[in-house]
Parts: sequence; structure tokens; C-alpha cells
Amino acid sequence: MLWYIILAAAVILGIYLYLLYPGKIDPDTAEKLSGRAYAHRGLHSARNNVPENTLEAFEVAARHGYGIELDVRLSSDGEVIVFHDETLTRLVRIDRRVDELTAAQLTKMRVSGSEHFIPTFAQALDVIRGTVPLIVELKPGNDLNQLCEKTYALLSNYQGAYCIESFDPRVLGWFRRHAKQVMRGQLATNLRDVKMSALKKFMLENLLFNFIGRPQFIAYDYEFFGNRNFKRCVTAFGALACAWTVTDQNTFDNLTKIAPMIIFERIFPARRYDNTVKLNKGRPVRRV
Repeated sequence: MLWYIILAAAVILGIYLYLLYPGKIDPDTAEKLSGRAYAHRGLHSARNNVPENTLEAFEVAARHGYGIELDVRLSSDGEVIVFHDETLTRLVRIDRRVDELTAAQLTKMRVSGSEHFIPTFAQALDVIRGTVPLIVELKPGNDLNQLCEKTYALLSNYQGAYCIESFDPRVLGWFRRHAKQVMRGQLATNLRDVKMSALKKFMLENLLFNFIGRPQFIAYDYEFFGNRNFKRCVTAFGALACAWTVTDQNTFDNLTKIAPMIIFERIFPARRYDNTVKLNKGRPVRRV
């Protein structure tokens, strides 16, 4: 009976490790992306009338030497658009979904009543011009494969460092299959207020879909860094940690000891900070 219990425990542990284990890190890519502060949706400012995810927000961020985090999704005619929300309600005051309108319609719309328009991803890349590293969050709708294919096609011509991330593990799975050299990040947070099945919620919160995309970094809401599986991925299995979204300087300073990548807004932190990790054979090793 004891041996059956031991065998069952070993099987359960094996399944758990298979589900959770992250991917192997490329040292060159990790070095280019680590120790950097990333402006959340560009360096936007309501006071300066520079809305999020606009060309001006990206220009300002690049001018200050900050890395840039931005969001992409598809228009109705299959163009990659830079926009965070599913709908235009919050930023454009129009009650329509982004994927109901063409790129030509979307790029004529001003954001938050400013003079700045919704950009295409190609326009954003032309503005940034490889001067700073990018974290590109993919927000799939009805056509995940098309979004991944077209985003990667545009990134393939980008001359700077970049990585991709998503809350949807299937996005990481696509890049793992079709563009495995691109560094992948799994976004995660506490999902207590999100409507979905309890099992899916549990697996997403606890990174148990990692087997689909084998992420090399975990982009976790810093307020929930206490999640055991997040800590296990970073400290035991060697994934890089990415913290989001930090809005005060003290928190930022404390997180530099933990996270090689920090996404911020509403503050002006150091562009670079001392890396919290070094790499040994592709695995992060904590500095003493």
C-alpha cells in the first residue's frame, strides 16, 4: 500500500512539474531585455495631453530611453492595431468593438479627445525605430493565429530587442511552434473578479498552462508576487520575473531586487538598473 501511495505521489508531482515548468532562456536576449524600466503603453500623461498607446507616447518614452510596453489587436480587415481595450468606449467614446472597424476607420479616431490618433503597429515600429526594447502584449480576439502571424511578420523587420507576452497561453504556444527564438512571457494575476470557470481561473492564476507555451519570463501583477507557483517558476525553475504595473518609486526600487523587467507608469524611474540576475548556461542565478 505504501508503494502505491509513493507512486501516486510521484505521478502527481510529475504532472504538476510538467504543467508548470517554464522554457529555457536565451542569454543574449535576456541580457538585452533585463535591467530595464518599461513605460506602460508608452510614456503617456493626461496632464500633457499624451494618451496611452499613441505615437507621441512612444516617441516620448524612446526619447527618455525607456523600454516600451504596448498592446496589439486586429482590426476588422486584419491590420495589427495598437490599442488596449476590446471596445472604443473608454478612450474614444464610441460604443463599438475595435474588431468591428477597419484600420482606415480606426486610425482616423482621436484618443481621449487629444490630437493623437490610434496607430497601426507598423507606424509604432517606424516611430520607435529599434532605439529601445519592446514588450508586445498580444490581445487575441476571434483570430488568434492571424494576430500572431501578422504581429511576428512586423516584428521580424524590427531592428531592436523585443519580446512578446499575453494572458492567453495559446499565443505563447503559437510563438513556441512558429518563432521559438522570440522570448515569450506569460501574463498572470489574481482573477477573483473575472467571470470564467473555477478550474480555468485556478490554472491561469497558478501558471499551470505553462506547458502550452513554456514562457521564459513570467509577467505577474506585482501585488500578487506571493503566489507560490510564480515564486517557484522564478526562484527554482529559472524564469525571469517581470513586474507590472508599478506606480510609485519606492515599490519600483524594491522590485529591482526581484524583477529584471519592470513595467511602470505615472513615475520617472531610472531607465536602467543593476540586473538582479546573471545567467549561467541559460539559467538565471541570483547575485549575492
